[in-house]
Amino acid sequence: MDVSVEQETEVPQTKIKFDRTALARYGMSVGDLAEAIDIAFNGEIASQIREGQNNFNLVVRFDKNNRGNIENTKCPF
Repeated sequence: MDVSVEQETEVPQTKIKFDRTALARYGMSVGDLAEAIDIAFNGEIASQIREGQNNFNLVVRFDKNNRGNIENTKCPF
């Protein structure tokens, strides 16, 4: 039997601290902002475009430059 260890690569993470008081001023919850951040970076289907027999998803998300690196992101949150 041959045993080997698979080397794991670290996944970069960013920790976000939510200012609950500021969120409350805008009528938002932590969940609302977390969902907005998720959509901004991962995208969400907002609609479908029909062109003849073809359907295309319309996805809302940050552009490539902003979703690739949170330090370069110009967003209001």
